[in-house]
Amino acid sequence: MHEVGAGRGLGHPENELWQLAQVTVSQLGFQFSPSTASRIQGVVIEGVQGLRSKGLIDDASKLAETQTNLEKLVREMAREATKNIDKRTAEALRQGEFLSDTELHTLRDSNLEAALAKLCPGLWPFC
Repeated sequence: MHEVGAGRGLGHPENELWQLAQVTVSQLGFQFSPSTASRIQGVVIEGVQGLRSKGLIDDASKLAETQTNLEKLVREMAREATKNIDKRTAEALRQGEFLSDTELHTLRDSNLEAALAKLCPGLWPFC
């Protein structure tokens, strides 16, 4: 597991957490839709701002917890998307359409909302 700030100072934890989200989603075989990518970036920025406002931005254990919770969020989004793949495929087939593999493996805003609803309020600092 990559430690946020490890070896590079803590100047840009938002960027490092966003990279972690991208790596995690890729390892799970998914990608973020453009709007979801923007929303995840916003969640990361707000979380880091919360760390800063509480004076915890230099606390290695809080940064590790933030990293772990971001990975939990992305994994839960993938679980939510997987639950809906059969429904989405069936609906597309009923309409005479086919969904590409990319469409089936794209995390959307609805997946983010469902994951946050399930994991919050315990997903500090993102909730």
